[in-house]
Amino acid sequence: MCRNNPGPNQPCEDLVMQKAEVAIAMGGAPAAAAPGGPAGAAGAAGAAGAAGAATATAEEAAKLGAAYARAVEAIKGSQWDVAEAALKEVLAKVPDQTVVLFNLGHVYRQKKDYPAAEAEFRKVTELEPTKPDAFVAMAALYEAEGKGGEAVDFLVKNAAAFEQDAKYQIALGATAMNQGKEKEAEAAFSKALTLDPSMVEVEYFLASLALNRNEVNDAIAHLEKYIAEAPAASPNVETAKSLLAALQAKKQ
Repeated sequence: MCRNNPGPNQPCEDLVMQKAEVAIAMGGAPAAAAPGGPAGAAGAAGAAGAAGAATATAEEAAKLGAAYARAVEAIKGSQWDVAEAALKEVLAKVPDQTVVLFNLGHVYRQKKDYPAAEAEFRKVTELEPTKPDAFVAMAALYEAEGKGGEAVDFLVKNAAAFEQDAKYQIALGATAMNQGKEKEAEAAFSKALTLDPSMVEVEYFLASLALNRNEVNDAIAHLEKYIAEAPAASPNVETAKSLLAALQAKKQ
């Protein structure tokens, strides 16, 4: 669902929200995105047509687009009340627009209204059961509530649907690792690398797990691969270099 990986001040973006022009239900007139405007400004306007709102006029669609644009800017500025109101304005017309539901869940999480956030994320999982974003967001929500064990259980329970999704497997691995469930973490990380070998950051986490088992040779192998393949700006490169040097010195 999300093209990006939204952070605290970044809205979820979806391809449907990125269209430069969308057919409006009445008359088929396009609603063009404002040049340089926020991601998804036109997409929300076109969502009226996508959701089957057959009575939408060009004026109504433009209002939806403006409301979504306000929400995007409000999220970027941490104006959670403004974002909530704008997203609800869109949902009043197109209640099943998943990217809007997801962003509303994100807003509720930032406001620490965890039950409301869970309700929105759950709607998305029901509407899009084959897309991982809301499932991962739900697990992160449980962690934020201090329910890390429940987060792992939730991801494990739904893992069968995402056996071929590397990002889901990384989320499962990271969540399990945070809870000390190393067997589950290693299995998920290893699967993620098999699915997408370019995700080299996983090598660093596999090295950490190997060290926890006192398997120094495996740890060294993972660190060497990580250092060789990771971009120089990767967050753990310098730590990995120091750790590798220490392990190699210890072996001599």
